[in-house]
Amino acid sequence: MGFLLGAFGKLAAGQRKRDIQARMMRIQSKLRIATRQVSNVSKMLENNKKAEINLVNSTFASLSMAVSTNVNNAMQAQNSDLWQRGQTGQLQDQQEITNYNNMLTLSQQNLAQFKSQIEATKAFQLQQIEDKYEYQNDMLLEPLKMEENALQLEKDSLESQLQIADADYKACQQMEQADAKDMAPKYTAGGGG
Repeated sequence: MGFLLGAFGKLAAGQRKRDIQARMMRIQSKLRIATRQVSNVSKMLENNKKAEINLVNSTFASLSMAVSTNVNNAMQAQNSDLWQRGQTGQLQDQQEITNYNNMLTLSQQNLAQFKSQIEATKAFQLQQIEDKYEYQNDMLLEPLKMEENALQLEKDSLESQLQIADADYKACQQMEQADAKDMAPKYTAGGGG
């Protein structure tokens, strides 16, 4: 009786193992695809974000440099004019020099204020980029990661089921083999005489 139970149990456990292995292969294939998608989308988003950040940084660096250059050129022209007028004795009095220095200070303050506005605008645009890619992460990447996690859980479950089915198969095989020994005919040597 144990032989038949072992044999049928072994057949059932073997079939269950093959079914689980087939499901495992399908899940592993889906999991590889999902993992590849997560990686590709993540890289794409990261590359796009870096490109946009670099563009903003270079644009504002160029703008800041252009403003500084223009203001410096204007101040140098005024300095040169003042110097030439001073050399030729055309400066009216100390009041004109004071007015010039006040204008120079005002120009420097305006430059600092403009640079501050440039930095604030740059910071705002960089924050907009961060927000945009955080949103895209939520919309594009998170569903892919959730699918990948679900597939990983299913794969782990199937691995556990496969271990159980394999243990059942081995137990039934041992039961079959143990009863097969008992069913084997026992030959005795020697005949009575």
